[in-house]
Amino acid sequence: MEIYSAVRSRKLSRWLRLRPLVWTYDDFRAFGKKQFPYSQTLQMTTTATEKPRTVTVGLSLSGVENKTDWETRTTVSDRYKKVTSEEALKQLMTF
Repeated sequence: MEIYSAVRSRKLSRWLRLRPLVWTYDDFRAFGKKQFPYSQTLQMTTTATEKPRTVTVGLSLSGVENKTDWETRTTVSDRYKKVTSEEALKQLMTF
């Protein structure tokens, strides 16, 4: 099953000359009474560079749990720096 989704920010999309984000779900397994994708792939391509560049991220889960005794509110460690989506995508495209 593939789901195609446009990049949310049209301004950012034009600036990076991005093609649509392709998010593929696969390897569905039972999770309670529903199915959950244990394999996901995200792919994004830009033509803002000299030649088209593609970033592909693959997620493969070994297991999924539903624990009800965990704190639902969490905080991000001070070791991490907040960045905009533009900064994050720009860094991804420099590889």
